[in-house]
Amino acid sequence: MRLDPRRPALCVVQATIATGDGTATLVARAMPAAPFGTPAWQLPIQAGYLGKLRRTQDAPTPENFAAYLDARAGAAIPSPHQPYGHTRGTTTGSPA
Repeated sequence: MRLDPRRPALCVVQATIATGDGTATLVARAMPAAPFGTPAWQLPIQAGYLGKLRRTQDAPTPENFAAYLDARAGAAIPSPHQPYGHTRGTTTGSPA
């Protein structure tokens, strides 16, 4: 889904992820709020990411969080996948 400036309501998912070297990076992804950009639709996707980390015993990284969301851009219930640069801090990822 492309962001449309004529429809400004957005769902923005932001996560600050601390890595093993002590740095913290902000990851922010956005998508249109309608029809799937509400907490009821997006919380299961976030829980899926945490469950994946638990199953694989991987450490969270800004790159794998962004990749997880980006990989679901075309799913039946898409996740926010457009980098959102209107936050304070550093965001990771390149435009999809």
